[in-house]
Amino acid sequence: MTLDPLLPKNRGRYNSFENLRISCFNCNNSRGNSLYPPFK
Repeated sequence: MTLDPLLPKNRGRYNSFENLRISCFNCNNSRGNSLYPPFK
């Protein structure tokens, strides 16, 4: 499990507590800098 920002680092508020969620490594890694999770 990893901390995954809802808004990616390049879009601001990266380290704020309200911007973080928990996701599995594969989901976090495949999402990259997009605002939305990939469709599976």
